[in-house]
Amino acid sequence: MNARTALVATLATTLAASAVVLTGPGAHARPAYELIDRSAFDGAPTAIEGGWTMSADTRGEFGGHLTLTARASDGTLPGANECEPATASATLSLPGETWELTSTGEICDSFFGGSPSFFGDVTKKKDVTYSGPRKKGDFTSAFISTGGDWLGALGSVSLTLKA
Repeated sequence: MNARTALVATLATTLAASAVVLTGPGAHARPAYELIDRSAFDGAPTAIEGGWTMSADTRGEFGGHLTLTARASDGTLPGANECEPATASATLSLPGETWELTSTGEICDSFFGGSPSFFGDVTKKKDVTYSGPRKKGDFTSAFISTGGDWLGALGSVSLTLKA
């Protein structure tokens, strides 16, 4: 074998190996999870006993609407630099899909200026109602957060689904 034939054979082998690596069975596999993350701002949230309700169109691709209510378990907001148990319910409507979520977490008064916020997760399928083309079993977890101050209220829902 002369030098040119050896070089061509080496290049052909390298290219074939690269093609196998780049187009192997895992190269185009679907991701294991899908994340749906939507947020909304309501300039005029409604104060309720021990919390607030907000409702607004979501930011992000394809549009949507988020209605979210956060309420302290005892019906009163916490004092300065305190947190207390709370629940939140959220309805996230996307084109062709609606998610209704319930979460337990905490409402905390801001440690920096007196604006309350809620943070809670959803891990049980019984706390989720869904209508749309997906299977309810695709749900794995969610996170709900909302906060308010004199400007309004911001709320967000993040869903993790099996892809």
